Amino acid sequence: MAYPAKRDEVKELRDKIKLHPTGAYLFWGEEEYLKRYCLDELRAVIKNEGMEDFNRTVIDFDREGTIKDIEDAVDSLPVMAEHKIIEVWGLDLTSLKKEDEKRLTDAVKNVAKDTIFVIFERLDELDLSTKKSKERKLIKDLSALMTVTEFSRQSEMKLLSWTDRIFKTAEVRISDLNISKMIKLCDFSMTRLKSDSEKLIAYCKRNALDTVPNEIIDLLVKPTAENEAFEFTDALIRRNKKEACTILENLKGQNVEAVIILSIIQKALNALSVVKSARGKLSDADISAVTGLFPWQIRNYLSASSNWTNDELSHSVRLAFLCDGDLKSTGVAPYVLLERLVVSIL
Repeated sequence: MAYPAKRDEVKELRDKIKLHPTGAYLFWGEEEYLKRYCLDELRAVIKNEGMEDFNRTVIDFDREGTIKDIEDAVDSLPVMAEHKIIEVWGLDLTSLKKEDEKRLTDAVKNVAKDTIFVIFERLDELDLSTKKSKERKLIKDLSALMTVTEFSRQSEMKLLSWTDRIFKTAEVRISDLNISKMIKLCDFSMTRLKSDSEKLIAYCKRNALDTVPNEIIDLLVKPTAENEAFEFTDALIRRNKKEACTILENLKGQNVEAVIILSIIQKALNALSVVKSARGKLSDADISAVTGLFPWQIRNYLSASSNWTNDELSHSVRLAFLCDGDLKSTGVAPYVLLERLVVSIL
């Protein structure tokens, strides 16, 4: 039996940009590199017309942007050019008032044929993967009016080919095995892959090498502290002591302050307590409102909560509280206290 191929939303988007770039777009998903790459392709339409400074409007809701700003931008005309672009950043679509939902929908309906309108959602700002989010009236209305594209992490095969092209363009050879290793170390992130590829290429050029040495991968390709912190939280809630302690040692090597790590532990334990007690009683939206977790995170916490009893969680929260006092009042090395805490908890 033949199965239909999965849609490549990003390819469809790029084909549309080449043929007919104007219109309204909603970008979401976790692959920031591709998201920004496609935004740059849309910006290029305006840049190539030579009046980019006058025809590019950025509305940032993290910096006092408003729905009124969107309405005004949509109503304006391009200045001495054929097209204009409106970029909307930091807009929380899930917490708009009913009145603002309608105003936003009406503004998108009024996007003219000479306008490129983009709502850019970062990973921690919007998740449309759940049934509940897809069934929201605002999301349904916008989906009917906009080109909605999910930018998910790319497959290892695609990343291998893409990374290989980076090295070939720089005339530096690298084995597929080493690229696969890089992909895993970079957690399938194109942004980190590109950055670390350029780092390796610079090393090879500086040392007059035409091939990336095997031993240099582990030396130069390192997980970022931010990613390590996420992995640490994941290992903690899954009760994987060995992995958690290994990552804790890595964070120590990256000079991440102990108080930050303790804050991560306390936040994870508190969120896990809420998720466990709310299981089957509250909706994901209610849990999100209490914990600050996004839907995809809530699913991870729900899955991990079965590994903990209520008594174990209460005891762990208390241990973390006591560790906080010890960090502020004793002369014991901070990371020694953290290691003791992690071992005691797990």
